[in-house]
Amino acid sequence: MPEQTAIMSKQLKWGIAGVGMIAHDFLTAMASLPAEQHKVIAIAGKDLDRVHRLATLHNVSTAYEGYDSIANDADVDIVFVSVLNLQHFEITKLMLENGKHVLCEKPMGMTYKQTKSLVDLAREKKLFLLEGMWSRFFPAYDALDKHIASGGLGDIYQINIQFGVEINDIERNL
Repeated sequence: MPEQTAIMSKQLKWGIAGVGMIAHDFLTAMASLPAEQHKVIAIAGKDLDRVHRLATLHNVSTAYEGYDSIANDADVDIVFVSVLNLQHFEITKLMLENGKHVLCEKPMGMTYKQTKSLVDLAREKKLFLLEGMWSRFFPAYDALDKHIASGGLGDIYQINIQFGVEINDIERNL
């Protein structure tokens, strides 16, 4: 356990790739975590004015235009990728190639092939990679797993689940 304790005592320095509502929500949530464990130190996006607005709102000192700078920032340990879905693969790959751990909003890739290549790259470089599927961590999933394992639902041959939320009123420009 001493090795695990050493890892947990290190402050993770976060970078944020993207400046949309999800980035704002993530930054708000990060503010509730202990500062000695997590600190957001940089934000990057395509529109520098929007990057500055978000950085100012959340007291983040470094603002980058584009994503190469945050990928090359030696002080950033992990990057939250919250760009448009079609950009997730490209930006996540850039971060991994530059030695960054990644928490990527869903979907990580648009195809199985893209996602598998990111997982393979992370494994090769021994980097943490997680798709931000927040609902996956609901306690209800653990309860369902136990119920299924106990035979409470009988033999299951197929599961088809859909989840969606109407978001027509939310601005999606990044």
